[in-house]
Amino acid sequence: METEAVDLVALKIPAIEEYSELLRLAVVGIANRLSFNLDEIEDIKLGVDEAFTIAVHNKEQSEFEISFQLYPDRLEMVVDNLGAIKALEQELYQKFGFSLLHSVMDVVEWEKSGSERLRMVKLKK
Repeated sequence: METEAVDLVALKIPAIEEYSELLRLAVVGIANRLSFNLDEIEDIKLGVDEAFTIAVHNKEQSEFEISFQLYPDRLEMVVDNLGAIKALEQELYQKFGFSLLHSVMDVVEWEKSGSERLRMVKLKK
């Protein structure tokens, strides 16, 4: 997985439910750019939706920042400054949301270097 990124797309939106449709539209466009099939696009939407839901339900989270790195063989998504991770990490391991992320993404990692971030990867089949 050491290929060079084709494009980098970054999106910062308010962490309020009214922006979920905008986020979904962006995700579909980005996944389509890499020619993911419909099932894979749905998986990517579900994963990003779950991350957005974590941000929306954290009362201290005012913005949702996500970057998409497009590679020929995969899509990498990093959600930066996901402040809810510390409070929810243990809980997420036991709840549906974390299981959902693992079932629709090929890689799911919590990174805690400097700021909390969620990294998700979807490989092209």
